[in-house]
Formats: sequence, C-alpha cells, structure tokens
Amino acid sequence: QMHYDYINPEHLLYGLATCSRGFTAAVLRRNGLEPGLLIRFLEKLPHQPIAVDEATGYSSLTMRVLEEGRRQAEWFQCKMMDTEHLLLGILQAPGNIVMLIMNALNIQPYKLYIDTIYEIRVHSRDYQRPVEEESATHHPETVTLDQYAKDITAQARAGKLDPVIGRDVEISRVIHVLSRRGK
Repeated sequence: QMHYDYINPEHLLYGLATCSRGFTAAVLRRNGLEPGLLIRFLEKLPHQPIAVDEATGYSSLTMRVLEEGRRQAEWFQCKMMDTEHLLLGILQAPGNIVMLIMNALNIQPYKLYIDTIYEIRVHSRDYQRPVEEESATHHPETVTLDQYAKDITAQARAGKLDPVIGRDVEISRVIHVLSRRGK
C-alpha cells in the first residue's frame, strides 16, 4: 500500500494496528494509535534507501525487532511468536523510528508496553508460568505469590540452599537494616 521495497518496524506496526487477529490492534487503538492516523504519518516520511536482506526484504532494524519479539515469546514460554510479542519487540528494539512516531502522535511507549503485558497475562493461560513444585504450601490467597516466587524457607528445610558460613558481618548488617523501624 505504501510502495516500499523493504519492510521496516513502522510497517510492522501498521500491520499490527490493522490486524484483526488477537488483541494487539485493540491495545494499540486504546492507546491512541489508529491505523488511519498512522498511515497518514507514514506517508509523510521520506523514502530513504536502506540496506535490506535480499532473501526476506527486511531491514536490519526489522531483523532486530523480530529477534526481540522471539526473545519475548521465549520469555513468556510460548512455542511461537505472536502479534503481541512482535509489538513488544518493536517497543524494545533500539534505534527504530517507531518511538519517534509514537512521540509525535502523543503515545506513551511505556504505557503501551505495560498494557500489552497486562493483556497477555489476562487473555491466555498459555502465558501462565508454572508454579514451582518446591513451594509446598499453596494458599488460595497467595496464588500470584506462589506462581512467581520461590519458597526459600521450604528450600532451606529441604537442604537445597547453600550454607551461609563465614558471613557473620554481612548477616548482622542485613539483620540490622531489616530491623530498623520506619520513621
């Protein structure tokens, strides 16, 4: 539609904004990124010659975004990269013009990142990290804590922690700091 002979991160962002699958487009719209507004902005950008990978047609910036999206998918323990991971990749990859576009459109990249993470957590059980089996006590009121934290007391009882020998000074300093009362 824009007659570019390469794919840059801003083109990926436009694709995400117009995508009907998933919740990425809705998150973008909620944060003020409408496809029509984005396309008008992109049309104003000058066409500059960019080195591209011959096989894919992707610029080096796009390759970095795709790699970051893959890392995001791995972090969420997903088998495949989806649109939300690609959006996180766009927001995380350094040196792409998307941040300038977002600033010009008064969109806060950090808020968009947080909203995307929130939607990932809300919409899919696939993203739920497994609860550590070492955590023997599962209380209904501490589900999130059980899911994301390790019970080091249970690990210590099971003898799975390294002993703390010869660290009396550090231990007493930690005890002193933790026992201070708030002012």
